[in-house]
Amino acid sequence: MIETIAGLFGRFRGRDRDCLETRENASSYIEGDLPDSRIERIRNHLRRCGPCMNFVDSLRSTVALLKTVPAQKIDPSLQRSILEKVRGASTGERDSSRKEERE
Repeated sequence: MIETIAGLFGRFRGRDRDCLETRENASSYIEGDLPDSRIERIRNHLRRCGPCMNFVDSLRSTVALLKTVPAQKIDPSLQRSILEKVRGASTGERDSSRKEERE
């Protein structure tokens, strides 16, 4: 998903490990959940990389906006179903119900 969003902000230099580190740690960077040395490395990279700066700024704005949305209570079974699908997607598992829909 990060790669899809990143594509919206121009090409990251694929061979630049600083761009990769920035993309992989953007959420933790925004939340301040990284060691000081890594925060400083990312901060220095953002000073010289426009696409990464745009990406982090957009992610920061999105997070801030989402924090203004009031929390909603959802049915526990729906919550479990969503979490299972998200966990399956993050591990590369396919959703069998989607496969059946296509057949």
